[in-house]
Amino acid sequence: MAAALINGKYYVILNRDLALLSLFSSLSTALWAYGLVYIDPGSSAIFGYTMPLFAIPLSIILIHERPRTLNVIGAVVGFIGVIIYGASSIMRGGVSLIGALLTVVNAIFWALYSIYFRRLGNNDGLIVVSNMFIVGSVLLAVMGLLLDGLRAFTSIEWVLDSSIIYWAPP
Repeated sequence: MAAALINGKYYVILNRDLALLSLFSSLSTALWAYGLVYIDPGSSAIFGYTMPLFAIPLSIILIHERPRTLNVIGAVVGFIGVIIYGASSIMRGGVSLIGALLTVVNAIFWALYSIYFRRLGNNDGLIVVSNMFIVGSVLLAVMGLLLDGLRAFTSIEWVLDSSIIYWAPP
């Protein structure tokens, strides 16, 4: 169950699609952030933006969309390009295999997120996103507890650096 307060009214969306949307968004965010521990932001962007390449086949399977021929050709060419870039970068040692895999799996969950967001398209977008963030923040907190225990919350250190406050993990 999730809720949003908009113009003094309380909106709740409680269904399987919102739960999956929140789960996919949280997993995508967590995998993207964790992948950045292993690879540089430029490589992360290249692997992460493979999302549309996964969204096309997943949308065919999950919501029975029928892509145009050029969409399929573009996705195949894109996959080939990313495979060539990824293989050459990993073999040269410039990109970590684990970082690349985490970021590609992030892209798969990002694609699933975009598909489930479309499934919730009959709802107000602000309500969907606010509900998703409430459920997603709980999911990310649970993930943090499972991975780091209470240290996930007790070891947060706020640091002032060049007038920017950011979270510094221990």
